[in-house]
Amino acid sequence: MGNRANFVLVDDTGWRLYYDHWAANQICSVLVAGPEAATRFITAQLRRAPDEWLNDVWGEGGAVVDHRTRRLVFFGDDLMMDLPPKRAFLRLLPLTWPAGTSAGRTTAWATSPPTSAWTAPSSASPTTGPCRRSWSRTRRRTGRRT
Repeated sequence: MGNRANFVLVDDTGWRLYYDHWAANQICSVLVAGPEAATRFITAQLRRAPDEWLNDVWGEGGAVVDHRTRRLVFFGDDLMMDLPPKRAFLRLLPLTWPAGTSAGRTTAWATSPPTSAWTAPSSASPTTGPCRRSWSRTRRRTGRRT
């Protein structure tokens, strides 16, 4: 049992992978307070080697917090299954994840775990490699933004 999640932090030093056994059903709670609080939560989790991604069977939630490109990509949490709370949460995120003066922050919610993202090679960037492409495929498949 568990609600396994991978978290990726990207900053000027590169990217780091973290794991939590119970966080997949808390993704919204982790992210709602903004990038600084999310970063504190993520860095308190178990640090993993770059090749120790959860696969699409075990990965029930996750987030990429990219401080370099100011991008947030996430999936998971039971809250996102019900339309009214999902809409409210997605409207709240721009308030707690504010855009900078030079570039806005991009937020993306994936409807399901990307099938290839969790087995990304260690040289792939989580926001330009398989994670980003997988979200794009999800969006094209549904034909709409959520």
